[in-house]
Amino acid sequence: MTFQRITAADLEILRSIAGAEHIITEQEKLLPYSHDEVPGEKYRAYPEVVVKPNGANEVAAILTHANRRRIAVTSRGAGTGLSGAAVPVAGGIVLSFERMDRILEVDRDNLTITVEPGVLTNEINDLLASHGLFYPGYPMSKESCTVGGNVATNAGGGRAVKYGVTGRYVLGLEAVLPGGEVLELGGKRVKDVTGYNLIPLIVGSEGTLAVVTKIILKLLPLPPAQVDLLFLFSDIEKATTFSSAITSKAKIIPAAVEFMDHFAVELACQYLKETLPHQAGALLLVQLDGATENELLTACETLGELAEAMGVLEIYSANDAATRKKLWQIREITAEAVKAKYPVQSNEDIVVPVSQVSAFVTFLHGLAQRFNCQVVSYGHAADGNIHARFLKRTDQSQDEWEKQLPLLLKEAYRHAASVGGTISGEHGIGAKKRMYLTEVMGSAEIELMRRIKKAFDPHGILNPGKVLP
Repeated sequence: MTFQRITAADLEILRSIAGAEHIITEQEKLLPYSHDEVPGEKYRAYPEVVVKPNGANEVAAILTHANRRRIAVTSRGAGTGLSGAAVPVAGGIVLSFERMDRILEVDRDNLTITVEPGVLTNEINDLLASHGLFYPGYPMSKESCTVGGNVATNAGGGRAVKYGVTGRYVLGLEAVLPGGEVLELGGKRVKDVTGYNLIPLIVGSEGTLAVVTKIILKLLPLPPAQVDLLFLFSDIEKATTFSSAITSKAKIIPAAVEFMDHFAVELACQYLKETLPHQAGALLLVQLDGATENELLTACETLGELAEAMGVLEIYSANDAATRKKLWQIREITAEAVKAKYPVQSNEDIVVPVSQVSAFVTFLHGLAQRFNCQVVSYGHAADGNIHARFLKRTDQSQDEWEKQLPLLLKEAYRHAASVGGTISGEHGIGAKKRMYLTEVMGSAEIELMRRIKKAFDPHGILNPGKVLP
């Protein structure tokens, strides 16, 4: 598909809509908008102009003009994505939601919060704590990502096992179609079976169907009690087997269960200059929450006995905020620790059935060995979401790595599909994985998605070059 280049006349119209001070055209200032967190120059692409709108009316005017002129438009939040979804691969306009960062309403009676897409996810719970409420649908990068980006990828995180992912909490959306039509979808109501439900179609569509300008999120009462437990095991199989047993045997639904293999633990500890008393082959972080301290004490005792029976090396618990933060630091710093030592890598976000986590991690280590590279694996054990980072050897040329990686990834994705998994649990497809969609999805399904895309965006201006192969 061919798109028109930005002209001086286009820039004048964009300035008249958003204001000259909210338009960026200088090359050096466009650099931050040319990439997300996917490493590698090949995943960079410069926009021709960045526009920072302030509300649905300005977004509608920009899209109306871009649609008429056939100019590509890419929506962008904080740029923390890991799939290239916010990178303007076709040039054109980047819509940056830096100015649309307001929390518009906290409705305690209806347990909702209404926000603009540029709100940092962590700001929501910072505000809600004083109301005794919380928003559970946040990902691990909650301090740096925006709600709009979470909606675009239907982001999840460690607490998905109990609370689910972003989409479960989106009750309403204000969204703008390429032709400038403003949709008001859903609302503060819990039930609604009036016609087709368009909200879950837009959530997770990575900005390819519409531009979201307002979000109504469902809230929950903040659990009064919380405890975090750190379990050290000799190997990944014991750790992930215990993870499955938390629910299947102990009948406990944890808020989160995070796992790290030995390599991930080693890199994180080196980065933090910390040591663990055991040379653990794997680590599990379990978070429990509930109505009372006594309820959690009973659950901790149950899990402790179960872990002992399954060969745990050591158990640590944390009840206060400071100790909990220290326990979680080792997991939350993992991505940064791996990137610091191995800047050339492929960060994968594969999801498999929970029962397959151990076998799949073992497969990934064997796959890395066959391709003569390294892999570090960690992630969300209780929902089957594995973050596998394949790492380029220091003695390997970039050309060799670029030739080898697609073959390696194809095998990893095919194996995931063969055991009931798929290629992304929370990062999305974006530009990075679109060529692999056919490995896990049939032609009829892909064709149906193409038809949906065309119905929403007939001229294909919204985030072109993403998702669909």
